[in-house]
Amino acid sequence: MNEALVIFLLLAFIGSVFFAHLANKIRRRKATYSIYEARDKFILLVASGKIEEDSPFFKYYYKRINSLLSHAPDIGLDDAVRIFLKNKENGNFAKSMKEARAEHEKILSSKEMEIKEASEAAHFYYLATREMILAHSSLVRMTYYALSHVGSDVVRKLITDQLPKDVRQAVAVAKFSTDEASYLGDRSNFAH
Repeated sequence: MNEALVIFLLLAFIGSVFFAHLANKIRRRKATYSIYEARDKFILLVASGKIEEDSPFFKYYYKRINSLLSHAPDIGLDDAVRIFLKNKENGNFAKSMKEARAEHEKILSSKEMEIKEASEAAHFYYLATREMILAHSSLVRMTYYALSHVGSDVVRKLITDQLPKDVRQAVAVAKFSTDEASYLGDRSNFAH
């Protein structure tokens, strides 16, 4: 009886590992296809004449999307964070995030953001970027969702400070993407 139980538990464990691996592989593919879809949305805006191909708005998103796709579907966390922060290597993360936010603020004030479809494409880009980051690390995904349910900033900071640097940075970029998607979604819903 004990042997049967051990064999059953071993088979259940092997099956669980296999299905977890398969689910992660599917999650990564889906995230990659979402990035392709985001790129297609921007290309359609150019093709339909709603935005110009040489506009800072188009260049900003198109460059980041192509960088993500060049590493997909097996993009690493370091790659995703570096691409999001405009290919800055081994620099000061806080400074790079500040620069990324400043550059993004310029894009948010561009005339293209007044076009509903352009704002929606940017919104979709941030959702797809977040999913790309979260699809590549169970630890980042678990941490991101756990921190999103922590109400206290103090507790959130205490937890975040204990994380490895690459996980902390990936969670910060995922949160930034979520915040921007929320902002653009709210803006799109009320402005148009």
